[in-house]
Amino acid sequence: NQPYRYRIGASNAVLTIPRGFVFDYASVPPPVTLVYQPQGRYSRAALVHDYLYATGVCTRLQSDNIFLIAMRESGVPKDARTDIYTGVRLGGQGAWDRNAADRQAGRPRIIPARFAYLTEGTWPQARATLIANGVRDQAPQISAAFCAKGNSIETPQS
Repeated sequence: NQPYRYRIGASNAVLTIPRGFVFDYASVPPPVTLVYQPQGRYSRAALVHDYLYATGVCTRLQSDNIFLIAMRESGVPKDARTDIYTGVRLGGQGAWDRNAADRQAGRPRIIPARFAYLTEGTWPQARATLIANGVRDQAPQISAAFCAKGNSIETPQS
């Protein structure tokens, strides 16, 4: 697979998510899976959101707002966008904190190409192998201009 590039709105602000980034689609609490599944029209937006949370370069609010914008751009219906965004704003702090702890401990979220065989096991097993081999994620290349697009919930026009 290739890196995923996301251009937000009509702006020149682009996010590149490295090849091998591990994410779990949308994190949907069990009772909510009656309405929303982990995979759906919002999957690309969930990838962007997970990467922003994993890197911690943007603020949590900016990351959540960019998620909302990305869902809008993916054609997620307004009611679903509102439900999912509200859920993330109310329940996302734990994931934000876990990602911060992972960064602090140097735990990787990207499987380098030379370890591609690890995609066939579980993520905890793969991560343990990466750590045992000294793998650490490279510093993310996310610009302040990209993060600033999340200062609002409006889709950027420039």
